[in-house]
Amino acid sequence: MKTLETANTSMNHEILIAYLHGLGIMALLTMTYGHVCRQTWHVDIKRALIGLCFGLGAVAVMASPAHIGPGVIVDARTIIVALGSAFGGIPAALISSGIAIAYRYQLGGAGVLPGTLCVAFAGLIGLFWAGFVKPRVTSVPKRLAVFAAMAPFSLMSMFVLPWDAAIRLLELMFIPNTICSVVAAFILGALLEKEQAAIRSEELLRQRASSDGLTGLGNRTMFDEILSQRLAETEERRSATALLIIDADHFKAVNDHYGHATGDEVLRRLALIINSVVRQEDFAARLGGEEFGIILDTRSPNRAHKVAERIRTAVQFERFEGNGEAFRVTVSVGCAIARVFETSQSLYEAADRALYRAKENGRNCVSMAAEQDVHWFGPATNDVFARPGLKQG
Repeated sequence: MKTLETANTSMNHEILIAYLHGLGIMALLTMTYGHVCRQTWHVDIKRALIGLCFGLGAVAVMASPAHIGPGVIVDARTIIVALGSAFGGIPAALISSGIAIAYRYQLGGAGVLPGTLCVAFAGLIGLFWAGFVKPRVTSVPKRLAVFAAMAPFSLMSMFVLPWDAAIRLLELMFIPNTICSVVAAFILGALLEKEQAAIRSEELLRQRASSDGLTGLGNRTMFDEILSQRLAETEERRSATALLIIDADHFKAVNDHYGHATGDEVLRRLALIINSVVRQEDFAARLGGEEFGIILDTRSPNRAHKVAERIRTAVQFERFEGNGEAFRVTVSVGCAIARVFETSQSLYEAADRALYRAKENGRNCVSMAAEQDVHWFGPATNDVFARPGLKQG
């Protein structure tokens, strides 16, 4: 009897040591997760890398397991795979589970079947928690408690063994393994939740630092940075960069007559129109006041003409209201196409000169930079304002 108790105590210590080793691996995985998530790579690439890292983490803990029988080992691999799946999504679940299952199968032994099945169960538990529990439970401690309570369910894989063998193994390992897995799941889950919250806060700060507070478009600082970057890449990408500068005509009259609140609403609506026209690879920003800029990634200068004209036409027919009156607004657009080795300053000046010519030619039109031949699109004059004091002139 005393020998049995000593053996059980020794096994419990071995399981505890295996999970403590796992916690060290989990801490490294948390830092790796944060580093990967902060990159600007495509989301699927990041999820695949998360799956790879958590899969390798599962392999690392299986390299130092607790041995509770011939070919039967206990370690923190199910917690690692479950959390990798929960925080990395389906790609991470498939990759981390695949790596862990392959390594456990290579180890062999009597516990190979339940050992591989528990990894698959862990991946499903992580996906279920992320898809159904996390969106419905707003309290972080509560949802982590649910995850920790779900973690030991992977032990159900033991029942693929003969019934007597499964019962004996569960009697030996259920209590210590459950306690360790629940604690480990809660700790690593809390670390990952904290890391995820930090990433979201950083992203929010970046957005606020690079966005215009009124319109939600980019701000001037970000606009200048992206324009310089695009021009530096123009020759390498073998594509042209076009710059549009858009200015609302007679905007001071709108503010003076209808008030600044209405003027702000006009700017927000102009930003929505611009966003509806540009593509994902383009960049739009509010440059200041009633002036907007668009950086187009295009191989054809004709697209710059079309985008500018679509924005001009859409704005012309947009209906605004202020002080109980309906009115319309127009915009003038200056456009310049970058040449190889163009600087951001020279390109901006060319587009600005084109905008000035559009204003000189009656507003509500699009003008191309003179260096590339000037073209005007749209009417030179257009009586679009509701009140005489706001007409073109």
